[in-house]
Amino acid sequence: MSRLEDLKEQLIEKVLPYWNEFRENPTVLQIKEQYEGLSLLYRRGILVGLGLFLFFIIGSIPYAYFSESTELVGEFEESIFVVKELLKVKQEKDQAPAAPAGMDLTTLRNRVDSISNSPLLTDEQKGTVSSLEASSFDKMKAIPKEVVKVGVKVPFKALTLSQFVDFGQQLQRTQGAKMTGLFLEASKDHDHYLDVQFELASFTLPVVDEPIAVDSKRPSKGPRPKRK
Repeated sequence: MSRLEDLKEQLIEKVLPYWNEFRENPTVLQIKEQYEGLSLLYRRGILVGLGLFLFFIIGSIPYAYFSESTELVGEFEESIFVVKELLKVKQEKDQAPAAPAGMDLTTLRNRVDSISNSPLLTDEQKGTVSSLEASSFDKMKAIPKEVVKVGVKVPFKALTLSQFVDFGQQLQRTQGAKMTGLFLEASKDHDHYLDVQFELASFTLPVVDEPIAVDSKRPSKGPRPKRK
């Protein structure tokens, strides 16, 4: 306890000369005289104003810390959200079924030939399978140019309605291929029969050798407010 009192006395001894010097300063004495010459109402107004000013100064210090901490908490929560979304995307990617492999033109033609050369068709009904022209794929605006595309045309002649439906369904179920076109008209040589041409295509995603670079830098939010 004596140690604390000694420190207190030392502090008073050091501060007291400065305080006396401050009180004897001519400017301070002049302000004091002017203050004492004011009415009681003005004195109270000055004291209230000084009190509010000190309250504002003292209160702004914790507010600055609170504002900065709120911003840091917001950035932390945003980072947590981004990490969760990235983990979610990775999990969905790992659980997603593998994309069906595309086919080259030879494989596609072999699969289609096994359907178009059905023994249920006569030689007159069978057509010659041919490749799709590149211009046919130009019409497919929704498919990116980078996708590898191959296709075939499968013609039939003088099909009955039931044959048209049957062979159309078989071609539509061709694994790794999609039906992209269908043209039909009444047969010119046989009444009540149909001349049909199906178009099938296979699409393959290009192989990416290198991963796409992603800029991981966060955009700057500008300077933080200075502490008062």
